[in-house]
Amino acid sequence: MTSHDTHSRFAYRRAPEHDEPASPIHPVAVIGAGPVRLATAINLAQQGVRTVLLDKDDIVSTGSRAILLRQTDARNF
Repeated sequence: MTSHDTHSRFAYRRAPEHDEPASPIHPVAVIGAGPVRLATAINLAQQGVRTVLLDKDDIVSTGSRAILLRQTDARNF
């Protein structure tokens, strides 16, 4: 059993806006959901920037995906 087997998996669900006549425009695409990119996507969204976050994994991680976080970075999260 791999570590991925014990985590919740999320099946693909088509977003409702995909069926609208005009597709929404996301001026920013953040590729990868590691700590820095996830924080970037959240920060942009909080500022009102339409952002799409893409990640290859379909599970929720229970631990850090980063190899190292500096103390100042960890406080920011």
